[in-house]
Amino acid sequence: IKYGTTVKVVGSEIENLMVSDGSWSFSGTSCTGNISMNYVEAADVYIQHIDGTLYTPEDWASKGFANEKANGVAVVRPISGSFVIAKENGPNLAWGGYDTTITGIVTSTSLSTAVLDNDGAGNTPKIIEQLAGVTDSQGVTGAPAAEYCAGYTFPNGKTGYLGSLGEWKGVVDNYDKIYMILANYIGGDALTIYSYWTSTQGSVSNSWGSFPNRLPPISSRKTAEYKVRAFCP
Repeated sequence: IKYGTTVKVVGSEIENLMVSDGSWSFSGTSCTGNISMNYVEAADVYIQHIDGTLYTPEDWASKGFANEKANGVAVVRPISGSFVIAKENGPNLAWGGYDTTITGIVTSTSLSTAVLDNDGAGNTPKIIEQLAGVTDSQGVTGAPAAEYCAGYTFPNGKTGYLGSLGEWKGVVDNYDKIYMILANYIGGDALTIYSYWTSTQGSVSNSWGSFPNRLPPISSRKTAEYKVRAFCP
């Protein structure tokens, strides 16, 4: 950047712009430094009726629908894919498979790679199938977190799945809207401030957990018991 130049960073999907004054250095007529940005994919958040129709919170309230008519909270993303979050929390469960690397799903200790995984619907059956009847060295049998979500039935009859890290990033990016809908419109359980399991694998011993209200996520031992919440397409 040439000395004396003003640079303006703009974009509807940029948040948490951080510029460290102390990191800039000057040489001759130019300067170098660091700008840190968090890119957020623009998304719309709706209440999904059990008939599949999407409503803004205001439209939902104007219709006077009962809470039982809500299938869940829909996060509509044009690039990474859309999903619906269940109204209820599940229990605290282990991921399972401490000694096993699940094949056919994203496996990475790199956050920048893991967060690109948006295929929770594809991950879940692979985790369950490959851990069926397997007791790991820590005493966990099967895939408790994935099994719970696959056994969850949404009000519209859809089967649930364990959301991926990329899908959970969609929750984090839209946390305030989701929280407002759950608390004020459909009578759902609030997303806790603690970590939820995702279906994205870190390594043979770790998988990724996500905080619903903040980044970064964490990579933890598959034996840890975290909250789970079902997603559906």
